[in-house]
Amino acid sequence: MGSLLINKRPGSLDIKPASQSRPFQINDFIFLSEGASNSYLIETSEGNILINTGLGVEAPIHKNCFDQVNDKKD
Repeated sequence: MGSLLINKRPGSLDIKPASQSRPFQINDFIFLSEGASNSYLIETSEGNILINTGLGVEAPIHKNCFDQVNDKKD
């Protein structure tokens, strides 16, 4: 079997799954949880907006990060 396309992508070995314990605060209402696929929480008066939930295996880490800064369930 030939090599996978991902192995030919420059920087593919640098991709790291989410592992942080706290989100990075971008400004007063936007938070970032880094990973192979970054996830963002935007807090608004109408409710939370989640941009990109990340890879499925990263979901618990992203959720843990965002739960630390916001307890809204919407």
